[in-house]
Amino acid sequence: GGLSLAGGWLLLTAGCAGFSLAPPPLRRLGSRVSAAKEEGRAPPSIDELYASRVYGIDPGTPSSRSQAAPQDPPRAASEIWLERLAAYREQHGTCSVPQPYRTPDGGHKLGSWVSNARRKYREGRLKPELAEALAELGMVR
Repeated sequence: GGLSLAGGWLLLTAGCAGFSLAPPPLRRLGSRVSAAKEEGRAPPSIDELYASRVYGIDPGTPSSRSQAAPQDPPRAASEIWLERLAAYREQHGTCSVPQPYRTPDGGHKLGSWVSNARRKYREGRLKPELAEALAELGMVR
């Protein structure tokens, strides 16, 4: 058994009792990582975990790989944020998004994302592809 902190949750596990106070998503993640290790496979990647969460499939199991319907590959998060920024620019005529702004379609924190992207751009920590896309939108120069 052990004690750890993950994602703000205190995780208590007891090996012999087989119980966990972890929230269900973390328990599922732990079981996928454990199963992969036991089978001698690499643990699931972040992309596989994302696909599992978004599409409801577990690419880490052979049966789900063979039975899953063909899907478009998951889009990068930056691509989704760029679409939200483009929609904002089309509606408001600018990429100057107020920091507290949230999108009307789901309350996504577009203002925070833009603020973080600008900061990373100034610091030289923004991926070149993203910097180029933001320049095309007119957000950075």
